[in-house]
Amino acid sequence: WAGQTVSATDRVEIFGEVDKDWNSVKIDVKRIRKL
Repeated sequence: WAGQTVSATDRVEIFGEVDKDWNSVKIDVKRIRKL
């Protein structure tokens, strides 16, 4: 996080691809940004 503190109350933006299977959903995260 490059020195940033992130807690459960912080909002983040996730950039990536959603991989949907027949019984699960996964996110392949490329970048995360704290809002």
